[in-house]
Amino acid sequence: EMIKTFSTDRLHVSGAVFDRVKLKWMNAQHLRAKPENELWSLIEPFLKKEQIDFDKSPQWQAQSLQVFKPYLETLVDAIGLYRSIDDKYFQVLPESKEVKEWESSKLVIEKWKECLSELSGETLTEDDFLKIQDEVKVRAKAKGKFLFMPMRVAVIGKPHGTELKILVPLMSKSSLIHRAEKTLSEF
Repeated sequence: EMIKTFSTDRLHVSGAVFDRVKLKWMNAQHLRAKPENELWSLIEPFLKKEQIDFDKSPQWQAQSLQVFKPYLETLVDAIGLYRSIDDKYFQVLPESKEVKEWESSKLVIEKWKECLSELSGETLTEDDFLKIQDEVKVRAKAKGKFLFMPMRVAVIGKPHGTELKILVPLMSKSSLIHRAEKTLSEF
């Protein structure tokens, strides 16, 4: 039956052409449509293979997927995203050079570390972060990019990236303090 319905009329000598950008976009749509537990089961082997440390609680995993899902085009993209919150991979990147040269940057990071130290508990909520950010703003007398970029450098090692209020709750207070100390040591 297949032989009877198959026709070579539409076959061409040239090879198939795939639009890689469109394929990545389609894959991203497919990944975003997956339920979180199913998506996590696909991502987890990649993280384990790269020896990326992560919280094992389903609550944290779901929260992390809410943060990172919009940035996933392929499963391999998860490696870079989750590596940014693993302390053993933290480093202040060369693109932070300009921010480190600003007069107010060191003070902002010192006040960030100070406010974190004063916080009770080991985790921060989005509201905790916003309160601390406002306190750093007052204590360091900084605002705008002179507030946000140094804080971002102290959290992820670069001045641009994921919005801090959604990223910081994925990290422990001790991790954030360690990163601030490491950043300050480079001034």
